[in-house]
Amino acid sequence: MALTLSHWIYLLVVLLVIAGMAMRRGVIPLCVLGTFAMGWVYTGSFLKAVQTLYKASLISAQVLLGIIIIIAIMIALLRLLEHIGADQLILRPFRNVFRGPGVAFWGTGLIKGVVSAFVWPTPATMRVMKTTTRGCESERCRQDTPRWCPRHSGSIPCVLWG
Repeated sequence: MALTLSHWIYLLVVLLVIAGMAMRRGVIPLCVLGTFAMGWVYTGSFLKAVQTLYKASLISAQVLLGIIIIIAIMIALLRLLEHIGADQLILRPFRNVFRGPGVAFWGTGLIKGVVSAFVWPTPATMRVMKTTTRGCESERCRQDTPRWCPRHSGSIPCVLWG
């Protein structure tokens, strides 16, 4: 199989995208133009080149949408863990071990890696919420304004779970 002009256009676009990313420039317009040019050269028709753009968008959505949704859900769950203070709660026993910035950086990464291997964010969130909000009868927790419960050391907004 011989390389055609559309192959060379593809190679050129890939190299330009890599160069654009190295220069920290936007590469999306370049990718769109490259896809359009490859479609036009391959089909020989302007209208089919426009169709190539739409087909490329649909196919990439079919392939990548599931991955994008999983990443979005995981980021939302991690933000929830941060919001309720679970990351601080999990790492509290290791606070005295970290004596410098380097040890803190690598130690935190190692501990979070081990914990994430055994604790999926969803059940961990529910467990931390249940453990930290059990039996709070503080008067401030019952108020309608969002305040931090003094019994929970400022880690969880009791108006949400109190």
